[in-house]
Amino acid sequence: MEAAGVADHEVPELLEQMIEHACAHGIIEDIFDEKEIFSSKIMNCLVARPSTVNQLFYEKYSW
Repeated sequence: MEAAGVADHEVPELLEQMIEHACAHGIIEDIFDEKEIFSSKIMNCLVARPSTVNQLFYEKYSW
């Protein structure tokens, strides 16, 4: 079962929709810097920390 059609969208498209929503509802101002900061905060919630990615890489591809 899909959650409200989320599987039909790519991450960049969803991120752009979230930014548009935030601008439309006054959460952030519609300026480049605020959009970039908001975007990076969202992506920090979705993507593992670089140290975690490196650790997983070395665990899976160790000699």
